[in-house]
Amino acid sequence: MEKKLNYFFNIEKNNPLILIGAGPSMHHFDYKKFKGRKMGVGTTILRLENKFKLDYFVSSNNEFPIPEIDKHLIFMNQFEKMIWFFSDTACYDGIWTKSDKFLKNNLKLNYCFFDERHFNKKKCDPVKKCCNLINYKEETNNIYDLLAKKFEKKINFNYVNCTVAEHGLAIAILTGANPIFIQGIDLPKKNYQAHKKGLVYHGFNSSTADEMLNYTNKIIRKKLFKHYLKNFNIFPYLHELMNKINFKIKKRSRFSLDDLGESYKRFEYLSTLAKKNDQRIFVLSENSSLLDLQNFEYLNPDDVYRNYSNFF
Repeated sequence: MEKKLNYFFNIEKNNPLILIGAGPSMHHFDYKKFKGRKMGVGTTILRLENKFKLDYFVSSNNEFPIPEIDKHLIFMNQFEKMIWFFSDTACYDGIWTKSDKFLKNNLKLNYCFFDERHFNKKKCDPVKKCCNLINYKEETNNIYDLLAKKFEKKINFNYVNCTVAEHGLAIAILTGANPIFIQGIDLPKKNYQAHKKGLVYHGFNSSTADEMLNYTNKIIRKKLFKHYLKNFNIFPYLHELMNKINFKIKKRSRFSLDDLGESYKRFEYLSTLAKKNDQRIFVLSENSSLLDLQNFEYLNPDDVYRNYSNFF
């Protein structure tokens, strides 16, 4: 069943929540004993290792999970008690087409769409397929516009296609959770890249994730080729293919330092909103570059048990 983004405002007011990324330190926490909410982002859902379950999951891409891919749909439907926040503007910005009827009839878990790119309902330049999904009603589904409105704080966010962790933190702040713990979100300045076959993945490795993502990459490549061939234009496909080869040869990050710099700005904007709302953010990984930013406090995972024993 679909739920609107506004529904989740302050739904976890003053309840603890841990935001989980797929970094190497992902499992350095006793999630099973933690009484608070657990929110995963990106490919964390593929790397749970059956050690714990998520209450919330956030995705923002057009590769995984895609409800229109049968294997993804079957995988996601096993989490019937979890709430899935997914950016429809990210998922359906190109080769996939959104059908509300299909999603309603086929998704067994509760889900919530959010927009992460059309600030103040402004279309992309040039206009893209995702622009058709902008909500022009009074209630916005852009997570950043909604936060700024709720907290009456004017902050100019920019679209950065870097990490879903930004959107996860934005949604965690929207829920009113306090404190917010962060684990497995390291954002290394070198070699920061998602899982791609032939590239070294620097996060928490999982055979389940490898199998699903390698399968997905094959599906995406075929879908992309057919899409561009149908439109009599394979140049974008060749351009993307050359980029992947370049990443593999040079073994460099798929994001530039400029991308990460803009991403850090958005994290700082979010931490400013959290501080205004008296929400504290603790980073549990000492290697996380988030610790270089304002309002992110380091807390050793062992100290969480000592300082917040009531959460366990």
